[in-house]
Amino acid sequence: MLSQLIHGESFAQRTSTKSQDFTPDITSEVYWDTHSICVVRITDLGIENGSRYLAYAVTMQISEARERAGKIKLDDLWFGEQFGRPSLQPNDELILFFAREGRSPVAGTPLDAEGRKKLEALRHIASLRARAENTAAIMAAVFDPNPIVSLYCLKYLLKHPPSGASAESISRLTNLREEEGRDAQVRILASQLASKLSGAPENSDAEYAWLATSLAKSTRGEWNEVQPFVARLLEFQEKRKELADLFVNLALDGGVRRSVRIAAYSAFDDPRLFHDDHPDAESQKIFQACTQMLKDRDSMMRAVGAALLYNLSMKVDPANKAKYTERAKSAVGSAVEVESDDVTRQQMSHYLKLLSN
Repeated sequence: MLSQLIHGESFAQRTSTKSQDFTPDITSEVYWDTHSICVVRITDLGIENGSRYLAYAVTMQISEARERAGKIKLDDLWFGEQFGRPSLQPNDELILFFAREGRSPVAGTPLDAEGRKKLEALRHIASLRARAENTAAIMAAVFDPNPIVSLYCLKYLLKHPPSGASAESISRLTNLREEEGRDAQVRILASQLASKLSGAPENSDAEYAWLATSLAKSTRGEWNEVQPFVARLLEFQEKRKELADLFVNLALDGGVRRSVRIAAYSAFDDPRLFHDDHPDAESQKIFQACTQMLKDRDSMMRAVGAALLYNLSMKVDPANKAKYTERAKSAVGSAVEVESDDVTRQQMSHYLKLLSN
């Protein structure tokens, strides 16, 4: 067991896990190669040597055989940063993810409705891994409605591209990338795989154009559903000038969905876009865009403009920091004087105070 591998000492006592994300990346081939995955039934909960523990029996082995039963210290069991530990009872079922080597918490997923969907995907991926030589089956599973299965297969085929891919497969991948209802990462990887199989160069102009258009025209309501397009676009470092123009225009466009605007300005302080060590024309454009956000019709965007001005001013190298801080302080100070929304004015005043310290 994990706690025994680290000499009976709780992992939580050795290193803080609160700020670390141990979410199992079950779409990664490497994760499957380095972790054991199984379904267990809780047989007992108690205290031993002053530590709470969970005893379990394995009811389904998904990858890499483990003992049929064991114990885990509850401090070594991680359910996710935002969820904390669920209420556990004997006979509850969990999916457990054990690192095969090294120290790491055991990740757990309760076998509730969402957990059963994940289990279905895990079993599907396990069956594909058992016959990895069957690339036709893996290609077919790319189009599975479950994004977990689809992403695993897309990543696998990008790493192990099949030779002589058919025109039909490439066409289906191209169609898949246009399905707005699909997970953004699925669409992005489908586009990359279609390009790779058709012999197109990596990070082509056509790929960039599709990503930029898909971001701008996305109808998704949540910014994190759109952000993968921003993350992928930032990989086109040879187009940094175009990226600065794109993200600034989207962030300032009141006619664009708020989710797209948020995703666009989320890139403003990325070091690949804003060069804090030597602010150049693109960096200046980003900074100026933040001052323009202070006059936006959307009160949330005005507050964000103040926050971004503070954040960027704090990032700039010492030689330029004073100049940027004064510019930010002047812009935010003017905005506070005319701000009509009480909450937004309080938020702006908070950043103005920070800039003045």
